[in-house]
Amino acid sequence: MTPSSTPTNLRRAKLSGANLRSANLYKANLSGAKLIGADLSGANLIGADLIGADLRRAKLSDNAFRDFRWDTDTNWKHVRGLETAVNLPEALRRQLGL
Repeated sequence: MTPSSTPTNLRRAKLSGANLRSANLYKANLSGAKLIGADLSGANLIGADLIGADLRRAKLSDNAFRDFRWDTDTNWKHVRGLETAVNLPEALRRQLGL
């Protein structure tokens, strides 16, 4: 994505079970999105807005995390693959017990 490109707006999108493997979600607005059971393996989530997103049972292995946003309403329950995520913030590691 070039710097002049508009970030993807998937705010409150219903993407449960979606195959988003290796998707370029750079700076995407995923706030409030339903990503239950979605495959986000290898997706670029740098700068993504995950505030209030529901990531229950999502697969997030080998993701590039940096400068992304989340809050206490972001649901990380039973997310798979975070142990192999790159640049996962220490605060989130602690929150999730990783």
